[in-house]
Amino acid sequence: MIDDRDKLYFNQILKIRKSMSQLGNKLLELSILISKPYLILIYLFGLFGNIFNIIVFCRYSMRLNSCSWYFLTTSLFHIIILTVGCLIRIINYYLGYDISIIGLAFCKFRAYMVVVGYVLSRYFLCLISIDRWMITSKNVSIRRQCTQKQAQLVIIISIIFWFLIEIFIPIGFNIQGNNCVPSTDLFYLFMYRIIDLLCTLFPFFILIIFSFLTLHNILKKRIIPTDGHTLATISASRNNNHQNKASIVKRVFQENNRHYRKYTYKDYHLIRLCFSQVIVFIILNIPGALFSLYIFITRTNIKTIDHLAIDSFLNTIVINLAYTHCANLRNFHKFYTVFTLQNDLKRQQYEDLFCIFRGYMGYVTCFTQNYSYFLQAIYRYLTIVYPSRLFWRSKRVQISFISLSWIIAFICALPHVFTGEIKYLVDDQICQMSLHLSIVTVYNVILLYLIPMNGIIFIYLKLVRYVKEMRKHVTSANTLFRAQRELKMVHRIVILVSILVAFGLPYTTFVFIGFFTQPPKYHFRIAYTFISVSLIFIMIAIFHSTDPLKAFVRKKIIKRSTMTVQTVQ
Repeated sequence: MIDDRDKLYFNQILKIRKSMSQLGNKLLELSILISKPYLILIYLFGLFGNIFNIIVFCRYSMRLNSCSWYFLTTSLFHIIILTVGCLIRIINYYLGYDISIIGLAFCKFRAYMVVVGYVLSRYFLCLISIDRWMITSKNVSIRRQCTQKQAQLVIIISIIFWFLIEIFIPIGFNIQGNNCVPSTDLFYLFMYRIIDLLCTLFPFFILIIFSFLTLHNILKKRIIPTDGHTLATISASRNNNHQNKASIVKRVFQENNRHYRKYTYKDYHLIRLCFSQVIVFIILNIPGALFSLYIFITRTNIKTIDHLAIDSFLNTIVINLAYTHCANLRNFHKFYTVFTLQNDLKRQQYEDLFCIFRGYMGYVTCFTQNYSYFLQAIYRYLTIVYPSRLFWRSKRVQISFISLSWIIAFICALPHVFTGEIKYLVDDQICQMSLHLSIVTVYNVILLYLIPMNGIIFIYLKLVRYVKEMRKHVTSANTLFRAQRELKMVHRIVILVSILVAFGLPYTTFVFIGFFTQPPKYHFRIAYTFISVSLIFIMIAIFHSTDPLKAFVRKKIIKRSTMTVQTVQ
């Protein structure tokens, strides 16, 4: 719904492009520059993340829980939004062509699916919160409503209901110029804004209310019996014989146990997932809710060109946040959370057949990655310091070095297995080497981290000093230029390694703590969450440091601006 509203702003700005101020031009170009790489990352992570969630929640053990069906349906509609909305928006950004105008039917279909999908994803999140409140309720009849068949029935009715409620959306969409935009009819816009406002603000109240109710039910351990409860019968029956007392007490405990809320591991983890979904939803959608409220209040105001440009820029930020929510919110962490959820639900206390092998391959992969950066730095060093020795830079030698590093990686990780240091950690649900002071731990730190990291820094400092010395002597311009270019490549490698080191600080901290005492619970989960986030920043750094790719993006932006001016003329 927000995505389609942005088309109105964008269409208005295209019509007044020539008269737009410098502020409007900069905001438009900035929004495009931000959205292009960001939406690609969001789409890829969101697509694979939601597919992974569907695979997990489609398993038989998960399908028996009513809440799993709501998570499953939410992920399905997130894929629809990302494919029909985000992907087409990315194509529009890069190609300068809105493929939704290939036909009026497709224009209406896309608007309909984006709006309904966006509303249903929020609606099912509300149902998840309500379901978790019901499963923790003290009322037995309410808890009995949380069944698989009941959830399936609610999902079918909800989808039909919202598709019928939003039937007016495609009616008002038409192709105007080079965009598929909603109608400017006052009544249609008024209904559009009202639905947008309700679907944005209403879920906030539902989620907050039922999250607090669920939390209240969890914190309340048991039901306090009323005066008519069987416990009152005990005090009235104290004068009876011993046998009657034992019978009454047994009956009391049997009845009282019904009022205890015994949560399974599955319920506990789904409640935790529900709370995390609610928190991330509120954080990512507060700007959208405030922006919808602002648009509704100022809908009758006459706005200047700069005002429209600012609204369009803010709306672009809101859209990106909305797609971030549809990308399933915490994808850097969610892959790991949902995966460990499977083991947690099974209460696995022992490793499976491939657990030790996965732990071994984890160390092999880490060794290969770190030493690949080291090999790149060595290659640049040979290129600058020994430019005439082409043998070391030949393809055959480099392939040999890479193959040798892989072989060494498999060999150097063997002590972790043979010494029995790789063990199954129940809390973290992974096979890793426990963090404690031992010869293998010190060996692991030195070989996997200290040698490659310090080697890269040492080579970089040596090359900086060497290039400075070259400037003091008579050196050909081509040789100096090549040396500076190779030094720049090493500098980029140092940046990538620095990102890994920065986000690896929690892991380093836990290793240091392990030398003296037991690390905190879930320390590996925490550490690997930071490492997963570092991969995103590494991708951004690689994009920023790749000049041909940046030149291609700039060329597309300049080409788009030129095409826009010609269209207005």
